[in-house]
Amino acid sequence: MRASVVVVLVTVLFATVFLSASSLKLPVAKEWKPIKDLRGVDVTAVAEAAVKQFNGKLPSGSKEQLKLKSVENGDVKVVGDGKFVYRLHLMTYTNCGVGPSKKAQLYEVVVGVADAKSGGKMKQLLAFLPVLN
Repeated sequence: MRASVVVVLVTVLFATVFLSASSLKLPVAKEWKPIKDLRGVDVTAVAEAAVKQFNGKLPSGSKEQLKLKSVENGDVKVVGDGKFVYRLHLMTYTNCGVGPSKKAQLYEVVVGVADAKSGGKMKQLLAFLPVLN
């Protein structure tokens, strides 16, 4: 008898939580959405902050500082209330060598962002990896 009461209570509790989450239409953290579908979000600001953080980790005086050329594409995932993770492909370049020679490189960047509508406060660089051609 006790076991059946516990099973019923657990079932009711699970059903209540599931229905509450689905009725509120809470985002599922596993869903990546293309950045082209976003409105009112400054993805360039997120990308610039990622490049700035990456450059900040280079040895001081390094001539290999990256400069953002463009955001090629990417995805965003909602991970909490007002918190997002961006996975972006950034085209960057460096001014290396003598003269105007520019070395272009595509990077996959993963950035954690809070409050994306304002351009992304509290940016946290999670990964900055070159995409091999």
